[in-house]
Amino acid sequence: MPIAYYITHPQVQIDASVPVPDWGLSDIGRARAHAMLNQPWIGSIGRVVSSGERKAVETAEVLGRHLDLAVQVSERMHENDPMHENDRSATGFLPPPAFEAVADRFFANPHESIRGWERAIDAQQRIMSEVEAGLGAGGAGNIALVGHGGVGTLLLLSLRGSRSAAKPISWRAAATISPSIAMSTAAVRRSTQPVDRPPSMHNSARVCSENIRAADRYYDRLEARAMQLADQPRMGVSRPDIRRSARMLVEAPFVMLYETIPDTDDGPVEWVEIVRVVDGRRDLNRLC
Repeated sequence: MPIAYYITHPQVQIDASVPVPDWGLSDIGRARAHAMLNQPWIGSIGRVVSSGERKAVETAEVLGRHLDLAVQVSERMHENDPMHENDRSATGFLPPPAFEAVADRFFANPHESIRGWERAIDAQQRIMSEVEAGLGAGGAGNIALVGHGGVGTLLLLSLRGSRSAAKPISWRAAATISPSIAMSTAAVRRSTQPVDRPPSMHNSARVCSENIRAADRYYDRLEARAMQLADQPRMGVSRPDIRRSARMLVEAPFVMLYETIPDTDDGPVEWVEIVRVVDGRRDLNRLC
């Protein structure tokens, strides 16, 4: 029975003068895409399907070249590309604070079109249908579906039985903590680590392979902890010994390493990025 791995593209080069679908990967994004190749499940992929947006195609091409597989790219235009990000063409590029406010409303009101954006419920049904089609297409090996964080989060919420994520940190945390979702027609397995981290870091993935319910409990606890950052983004302890801007939040036996943007001790916080979730028993000073 094939497994579908949904992979969200990493960091992009933001350019307000360029249409969002034409943004490519940044240097960090390309490095993360190549680091993904160290994952143990990569060798099981027999088919790579990508959204037609440039950043997704560039991510998929890294995987395709490594596996000597041709990347199947969805049609370029949105109406023919079922894997595209939620359609935000009505507003185009928005500065981060404005984007966050609209995205918050988008996820919290799935049956409404916020400022002309595609409705969350429609985007969710679209990506679910595409994943189901990919699993049903057959072929040798598993399938990698390379797409976007917004629809990827909607996919994750659907698989978890949730309809919305009312606070910005909840959907952002979902996309950051779980950028790879492994699915089959019999089970759903979630990883709580970015796919560019060493396989040895995937503690929750190992728990999940042994006990799905236990893994779900871990995930729910981590998600609830992450959501607290929406109201108290600086509640974590500063850990400059790990990384200058790192903060740490404990949810035993794991620790959540995150950053605030801007990295200041006062004033408004525009963004919270959860960088890693690791076993608290590790030597954190040795993290790379």
